[in-house]
Amino acid sequence: MLNKKEIIWYLSGFVVVCFYFLPFLILGEESKIFIHDNLEISFIQRVILARNDIPFSPSFPIEQIMNGLPRAYYPSSFSVINIFFYVFPPFVAYIVNEFFVRIIAYTGMYLLLKTYLIKKSNWSRYLIIIGSIIFASIQFYSIQGLTVAGQPLLVFAFLNLLNGKSKILSYAIICFFSLYSFFVYSTLFILVFILLFG
Repeated sequence: MLNKKEIIWYLSGFVVVCFYFLPFLILGEESKIFIHDNLEISFIQRVILARNDIPFSPSFPIEQIMNGLPRAYYPSSFSVINIFFYVFPPFVAYIVNEFFVRIIAYTGMYLLLKTYLIKKSNWSRYLIIIGSIIFASIQFYSIQGLTVAGQPLLVFAFLNLLNGKSKILSYAIICFFSLYSFFVYSTLFILVFILLFG
């Protein structure tokens, strides 16, 4: 586990990542959000699903698109992102999702670097924090959850299993990743990685 100094260093990086959200807190719905990939179908689908109470039946017709497109053509009802859109208004749901994606990206990279990639030295603490902050600052396609941002956390979980460490936590991370990502964009790469390590 982390000692007090490591927790303070982790939290200092956490605070830096949280600064990313200051404009959203100050400007609210007047905030600037990148148009790229945010006006496409993913955002709209989740809003429509939330307005239809996120039906589970694959044959349930969603009347707002194409005179009743079946539910099977939409993202999974078990997706964590859909829960955000069901609980919050669309803009707030988008920002809450973005917050969790960036914090998980930071935490996943922190754990991966600290546990497996960077050896302990005088500079290791700085490299771990800076590397984690930089990774969490990348422009992710956040509407797809942890598809890209969660990769370091997923690699951390697989390496734990490979080394026989924290099995329950690692399986929980893998299950959480599958509920909070869009596998179409990441499955091939994950399978290649698992085959290489297997």
